[in-house]
Amino acid sequence: MTDIDHLYDYYRWYVRSKGGKIFLFLHEWEYSLAGLLLAAVLMHLSYVSTDHFHNRLSPWGYFLTYRAWVEFDVARIEPDHNVLDSYKSWPKMVPFDGKILPLEPAQYRALVPF
Repeated sequence: MTDIDHLYDYYRWYVRSKGGKIFLFLHEWEYSLAGLLLAAVLMHLSYVSTDHFHNRLSPWGYFLTYRAWVEFDVARIEPDHNVLDSYKSWPKMVPFDGKILPLEPAQYRALVPF
């Protein structure tokens, strides 16, 4: 099926008797590069959409222009969410059965010598 583009060349050579050129429209590296670009765009789109859904931001929260417009004010970007509590949710998402627990701020101070 991928060699179906040969049909145009065969038509030109054998039916129209116009040889000397070869087109092979599906034999191009550009399609692979375009596919990689499309895959990267789809990957980013799925990441941002799931992140936006999970974090429950305002509808415009993942637009840099909106965040700049509101001067990066967390109360307007994340109205019902405390950003400082975000670190507490990730251990529930990893498959270690709750054995990894986030440290409280006082415990961080005990770890840092300065």
